[in-house]
Amino acid sequence: MSKKEILNVQELILKFQKVHNNNFDYSKVVFESLTSKVIIICPDHGEFTQQPRLHLRGSNGCKTCIKLRKKIR
Repeated sequence: MSKKEILNVQELILKFQKVHNNNFDYSKVVFESLTSKVIIICPDHGEFTQQPRLHLRGSNGCKTCIKLRKKIR
């Protein structure tokens, strides 16, 4: 995804929600670039930061949730 494809923060948030099934709160996202970290809020564990380009891939999210899922397996 190129920077040109993201017209504004609302569009970016819609893309995040689609990838992550509305699992996170994006009310503190301030978009500067795909590599500048944004604040994302996990409903269970609070705020974390991540680059938008990584969050859009869907492979990353709240690190605490990821660790807990690994323990369950």
